[in-house]
Amino acid sequence: MSRMPITRAAAQKAVDYSLRHQSKVGEALSGFGRQAQSASPDLLSTAFFTMQLKSAKVMGLKVDPMAFDGIIRFLDSVDAKNVKEGGFFSYVQDGKATPEATLIGCAVRRFLGWKREDLALQAGAAVKAFGNPTVGQVESNAVVNYFGT
Repeated sequence: MSRMPITRAAAQKAVDYSLRHQSKVGEALSGFGRQAQSASPDLLSTAFFTMQLKSAKVMGLKVDPMAFDGIIRFLDSVDAKNVKEGGFFSYVQDGKATPEATLIGCAVRRFLGWKREDLALQAGAAVKAFGNPTVGQVESNAVVNYFGT
């Protein structure tokens, strides 16, 4: 991002809009859904908003730290921690864990600062290895291509 005031102001407006989009569970912030303040946040939307907000913070824009607390709270709510169900993360609360959602969840955890040595992230990588699509499917699976490579 350039240091031009007009560009910085526009980027801050985008961040402010995104923060108003964040879901709440009771009074606590949670993840992000497809609609503003969605009652049902999902992992994919939360992943993209997380990347935007973390990048904005790194660039020196104002991002409420409570937004990241809400994202972590949401990640904890969709982290199944049970590889027998097919993965560690589900797309939504009380959803079935899948390898694709696990790739997204692990990528978001890394984006928020988890180290690759973390055992939970290593287990997520193992899910990716066991849930690897067959040849020919990779080209058509945008989630695997984006988050798993």
